[in-house]
This record gives sequence, C-alpha cells and structure tokens, in this order.
Amino acid sequence: MSNEQEIIKELLEIKQLLNRLLDKPKITKQRTAPFNKSKNMNDEQRKQVMEYIQNEDNKNEITKLPKHKQISYVRRELKEKYNINLSIYMTDKLINKIMP
Repeated sequence: MSNEQEIIKELLEIKQLLNRLLDKPKITKQRTAPFNKSKNMNDEQRKQVMEYIQNEDNKNEITKLPKHKQISYVRRELKEKYNINLSIYMTDKLINKIMP
C-alpha cells in the first residue's frame, strides 16, 4: 500500500505542477505596426511616393532591375530619400499598377 500511496503522492505533485504551468498569466505581444507604415502615411508622404513612382527616370531604373529586386529597390529608395517605410505589399501593388 505504501507503493500506491507514493504513486498517488507523485501524481498529485505532477498535477499541481501542471496546474501552475497552465494557470500562468499569458504574456501578450503588442502587435502594433511600426510608425509610418503604408497605412499610416500622411497626405504629404503619399504625394511623395506617387511622385517618386510616376517619375520617368525612376520608372526606367525600376524596370531595368529584375522583378525580384524591384520591391526592395523601391523600398530602399523611399527610405533613403523621404524616410518613408512602405510595406512590401504596398510597394508591390504600386509597382504592378504603375509599371507596364
């Protein structure tokens, strides 16, 4: 019987440990987008992006690049010239709509 009691005691300890683990408060990650992403641009920034993407010289530079490098190139240029962080998704949409 002592063997059964030891097993029961160990099972109770395991149960208590599991309850502590399960009752731990969950840490939630803040899922806020970094400031100045595409949806957070103001009117001036939108205008700068449109002027950049519609500029013929810029269009020519972009079209010279292979398709897989165009997005990163445009994002880097916008960041360097205007300090605008355009999302990959929005950059791709712009390139596809404006470029032939």
